[in-house]
Amino acid sequence: GDVNSGGNAGNSIGVGNTTYGGVYVRGNATITASTISGNNASGGGGIMNDSDATLTVQGSTISDNSAYEGGGILNAHGATLTVQSSTIIINTQWNTYSKSNYTNNASPNY
Repeated sequence: GDVNSGGNAGNSIGVGNTTYGGVYVRGNATITASTISGNNASGGGGIMNDSDATLTVQGSTISDNSAYEGGGILNAHGATLTVQSSTIIINTQWNTYSKSNYTNNASPNY
């Protein structure tokens, strides 16, 4: 199924924070067999995995998202991210000088 496909920062899932794009994770979450695409935000265009959160992405596609930091997935310091059998491709980050831990652009399939 689709998870907020074509959403924007105003349609964030989670705590309603308008800073993040398609999915905002705070706590533990698993995304399975989903497509997250067409989102635009300042942090984590496709997914923002917040500090101390644990996220597993399985059999999903994260594509065509954009953000200032972390076009596809922004994995905050202290967060845990596991990606299995998924595609993360064609995501855009505007900040080319970031030192953050992010998944961006044409990342390989896992």
